[in-house]
Amino acid sequence: MAIIPLLPIAGTLVAWNTISKCVVRFAYAMMGLRPPPWSDPWSDAWPHVGATEPLLPTESNSSVPEHRRKFQYCPLRRDEIRILILYPGSRSDPLRGHLEIANLSARPTYDALSYTWADENGNADRSKWLLCSNEGGVIPITSNCEAAMRCLQLHDSPRKIWVDAVCINQESDTERTCQVSLMSRIFTNARQVVAYTGEGTPQTDLLFSWLNGLGAEYLDMSFNHQFDDAWSGILTDLERFWIVGQARLLSFVHGPATTQTNTAISEPELVNLSKDYLCRRWFKRVWVLQEVALPNINHISIVCGGKTTTAIRAFHVLSMLRNSNSASMLRIFILLRKRTRRPRKSYLLDILIETRDREAADSRDKIFGVLSIAHELDGKIFPELLANYDKAAHEVYTDYSTFFIQHHGPGFFLSLIKSPPLLPGLPSWAADWTVPWPNHKAIDGKDFAAAQISGHYGDPGTKFHKDGVLCILTLVRPRIHHGYFTRDGHIDGVNFVQTEDAAQLENEFVLIEIYPGLAALLKRNREQFVFVRVCPHALTEGGVHELVGRWSSVVIDRERPKDTAIQDHQPLGYLGGPETFMIQ
Repeated sequence: MAIIPLLPIAGTLVAWNTISKCVVRFAYAMMGLRPPPWSDPWSDAWPHVGATEPLLPTESNSSVPEHRRKFQYCPLRRDEIRILILYPGSRSDPLRGHLEIANLSARPTYDALSYTWADENGNADRSKWLLCSNEGGVIPITSNCEAAMRCLQLHDSPRKIWVDAVCINQESDTERTCQVSLMSRIFTNARQVVAYTGEGTPQTDLLFSWLNGLGAEYLDMSFNHQFDDAWSGILTDLERFWIVGQARLLSFVHGPATTQTNTAISEPELVNLSKDYLCRRWFKRVWVLQEVALPNINHISIVCGGKTTTAIRAFHVLSMLRNSNSASMLRIFILLRKRTRRPRKSYLLDILIETRDREAADSRDKIFGVLSIAHELDGKIFPELLANYDKAAHEVYTDYSTFFIQHHGPGFFLSLIKSPPLLPGLPSWAADWTVPWPNHKAIDGKDFAAAQISGHYGDPGTKFHKDGVLCILTLVRPRIHHGYFTRDGHIDGVNFVQTEDAAQLENEFVLIEIYPGLAALLKRNREQFVFVRVCPHALTEGGVHELVGRWSSVVIDRERPKDTAIQDHQPLGYLGGPETFMIQ
């Protein structure tokens, strides 16, 4: 038997560490379990002194003792991210790993995970745990995050991954702000993006088997070059895409030998399977747009349960469903591939319009979740548009509404508002992205309308200033004394036009002209006003009906009423002189 030296003291410590690690590995082996990485006798690794990680496994991933403390994050420097080294294991093993800090500029190797915190039942409780060996602490995660990480976990070797719930300190608003600004680089620099769309079902298994069985001849659409024609509109490209998709659908289900496997499926069944799959929570989440639209499509895998397919194959599901709830993903994908940048054009408002139905647990993420897409399109010429989690939701919405009015003009932006704000502290003129928005009739038939009128609006009669905690919009405009208008006839869901006589307005209301044909209805509030709604205005009731019929042209193209008097501002007395209106 080898004699283990006990002197000097340093050698004694090393010897006892070695003995202890061997004992731990022997105990794990007797129980048929994989020994922890730190138990390697030739490794310097050892549980952190004072940590509470047990030498032997005593808990499952869903039941962590109260004495186990949370992992303590160290601050990150600029351009730094954390990468999780996910240890190998089986589904019955607790999730384990450790975090490494890497500089994005050094282009580290990792796979990025796209998923939703909540599962299909809406459960977003952080009731599961990742055991982190760095400090012996634990990081709470949701059950859906755990399921997604298990899909990435290898059985025989560690894997480097980036997952927001683990790699970002969710308790620090400052860190979240910094990391969100890096999100586009995190996903575009990843070796692979894995999109986890939830647990599998027999229906999704069938759909994925069918997709994976498609022959190469049916995957001939090049997503990197199909939409490069900058002169064709987005709507034209979508029409072409859907026409090709419908033709492909018919050939899939009626043509001979359409797949390399024996997966037989009828056309109605295929459509229903696709519709059901696209209703999953992942396809409704705002963050997934930048996670899959910005990276190279050839580096993206789509996972559902135990099935995996490529993003290119998955996009064929979208091509077969013209009116799916994921059409915005396709429109933004096409826009990004066209790379149509124009000087001083901001696409952010257009992106918000496209993603109006997307879900976000944090209301601020309705904006922050698409900033990277907008920056990619506008060439990052608006550095002031940043995520800031140190600000409350009403402050964020106020700041961005201010930018949109300054950049696109009050007429266009205020025309998008169809519901009064419900968010406490929000001015009446600011958009509340937590209520139904926008008024689609204001942009109906227009192709990314905001960018068309972006960057060339300058109006000395539009100003902002602070009045205590409230931001005030000041408009210098003429008051409308005569003519007709409608409050609701141009709003989504209203099928009739009820006109009102401007001369008969109650004293508490004021109608002002933004430009001919487009007015703003204000309500008095002491010395100031509250914005009510943008309204069509004409000198006759028939003129109001005519404006409502082509409302998007009035809003976007500023097409004036047919009435020559309003066009030329003939002195018929319908307008007063310019006045100053301070709007809360």
